[in-house]
Parts: sequence; C-alpha cells; structure tokens
Amino acid sequence: MPGATLGAGGKKRAKPPGRKAAEPKGTTELGRKIIASLEKLVAAARKGGMAEVERQFTVRRVRNPFPRVPADPAAVAAVRAAVGASQAAFAALLGVSAGTVRAWEQGANPPSGMAARFLAEIRADPGYWKRKLAANAG
Repeated sequence: MPGATLGAGGKKRAKPPGRKAAEPKGTTELGRKIIASLEKLVAAARKGGMAEVERQFTVRRVRNPFPRVPADPAAVAAVRAAVGASQAAFAALLGVSAGTVRAWEQGANPPSGMAARFLAEIRADPGYWKRKLAANAG
C-alpha cells in the first residue's frame, strides 16, 4: 500500500496524507529551512523529474574546463627527464615518495587526478620547474 508504514508488530498501517516526518529535537531555524527546501526539491522531482526541478529551482550545469590529463608511465618519465631530476628529487617536488614516482613510471600505479594535473603543469613549462629544483638543491 503506497504511503504505508510499519506499525507495532510489523503490520502495515496507512500514513495520514500530507503528514511530514517528525522534526528532530534541537533542530535550528536554519535546519528547518534546509529541510523545507529539500522537501520542496524532492516533491518537484517526484512531480516532473529533472525538468520540473529545473523549472522551479536555479540549476547550474558546470563543464569541467580542466579535463583529466592522462599520465601513462612513459609520460611521467618524460616529464621527470624534462626537468632533469632524479626520482627522489622529483618526488620531493611533487610531495610524494620516491616509491610512488617509481610505481608511476613502472605502470604499477597511475598518478592520482591531482598528481596528473600537476604533471601536466610541469610538462607545460619544464624550464620553470627545472629552475625551482635547482634553486632548492643543496
């Protein structure tokens, strides 16, 4: 039965129409506003799906201007070679362990999304990063 809830003994009983769930003790005014807004959102989605949600609410669709940059083992090694760094020095630059760089270059582990993006930045201007490494050597 739609809108039914389980009563004592596991028997179904009808839920009174239009009755809202009990509000937890200590709910703040902000909490009540958030709950009310979410209830409106759910009602709109049930009424007409995403089209109804978009009609009633501001919906922003954001395209990621920074797509994932592939960083295969050869690419990682090429970026490291472009800055002229050992695995240990390159790892220090990236903030990872030398074992992590080794695993990337051997294909045992791919770089995370953040690491792949950083590698792309290094690939875009290796001279800058080579100078940074040289300035911090020693």
